[in-house]
Amino acid sequence: MKKQLIAAAALLLLTPLAASAGLVGTGTMEIAGTGNSAIVAFTSPYNITFNGAKLDYDISSSTLPILNPAGGTQLVLDSKEVYCIEGAYLQTPAAYSFYTGAEIYGLTTWAEVTWLANYGLAGQTQKEESQKALWEFIAHGDVTSPSYVYASSAAKTAFNEAGSAQDDFVSQWFVAKAPNLDANKTAQDFLVKATSTPVPEPATMLLFGTGL
Repeated sequence: MKKQLIAAAALLLLTPLAASAGLVGTGTMEIAGTGNSAIVAFTSPYNITFNGAKLDYDISSSTLPILNPAGGTQLVLDSKEVYCIEGAYLQTPAAYSFYTGAEIYGLTTWAEVTWLANYGLAGQTQKEESQKALWEFIAHGDVTSPSYVYASSAAKTAFNEAGSAQDDFVSQWFVAKAPNLDANKTAQDFLVKATSTPVPEPATMLLFGTGL
């Protein structure tokens, strides 16, 4: 009976986490755009064109998230390389909410998104190719300069040769959503590669001790 009560209490503690729809936590990042540029027209949800959008984005500094001050889940960066997936205007440092992407885009799309993200880590050319593909794939962006069509891009060719996105591409990528992303695109969302590390909460430790 005691074990059942402890298990029930643990479930009650976990319930708010389940309601967060993939939310890992919040944190700040400072991101710099480098490398070549392109003209990107976003047709949905905003009809905005960016001239000179950078094709390579990197984290220059960050304070990655903990779910709450008492504990929860902490992210540790696996790479400084990130991808812009909504908009192209840098406002840094900025606060972001970090999500697991499968809950936002669905498991199949998220596997494809993370395949493209991993492909871009192989080198500068691949990074720029993946950045352009992700703008089209996620944000319905039309990359008009340099001449580019995702259907015939190197990233699309590599994706087809790989057969399909595999489950192991889903892990370690998170969506960093800017809370002030608006019709003026004064901020933007990013893909961030990091490892999620659990941090014990005091209440969890208390339950554990009670169980012992």
